[in-house]
Amino acid sequence: MKSTVLAVRRVEFQSLVRPVPFLALPREEIARLHAAIEVLVVDEMTLRDRARWLALRSYIVVHHNYSWLTFPRPDQMRTLLLSVELATDTPAPLFLGDELLEPARGQVERTLGLQGGCEVRLAGLLQCFEGTPDVTAVSLVHVGRLAVRGAVDRADCYGNVELHQARGQFDPLSQVLIDHLPAL
Repeated sequence: MKSTVLAVRRVEFQSLVRPVPFLALPREEIARLHAAIEVLVVDEMTLRDRARWLALRSYIVVHHNYSWLTFPRPDQMRTLLLSVELATDTPAPLFLGDELLEPARGQVERTLGLQGGCEVRLAGLLQCFEGTPDVTAVSLVHVGRLAVRGAVDRADCYGNVELHQARGQFDPLSQVLIDHLPAL
C-alpha cells in the first residue's frame, strides 16, 4: 500500500502567503486563507517533486497560564512541539479548516493522559522544516491551553522569560516559536 500525505501546491501557497519562517494567524488572516488553498492527498512519490508540492504538517504547543510544556527529544534537546498526525484516509480537509483542530486536541490528550480540558486554536504557520532554509513543508501550529493544572505538574515547564534564556537547549523549530512567543 502506498504511503500518502496531505500536501498543497507550492505555487498556490506562495501566491497567498508571504515567505517568513513563522507567520502568525490572527482571526482576519485565518478568514482570508480559510479554504483558499486546496489540500490534496498525495503519495510520497508525488511529494518528491519539491518544486510543485509542500507537505502539510501539524504541530501543537501546550501551556497552562503561559507556563509552556516542554518535551525531551532523543538527541538530548528539548522541544515545545508535539507532532500531530493528519489523517489521509478521509477526504482532504479544507485549508485551515476546523477539522484540523481535533487531531491536535487528541494528540495533547493522548500525550498527557487527559480526558478533555484542552482548548485548541490555530496560531500560525511554520514555513521551515527542521531548521533548514529549504522549505519542504508548511506546518500548522496550534496552541493548546490546559484548563487543569495537573498535567503541567507532570511536565517540564518554562515561562516566556525562561524559554528565551534556555533557547539554545531547544530544537530549531522550537527556537523559531520562542522567537515569536508574543504571537502565540
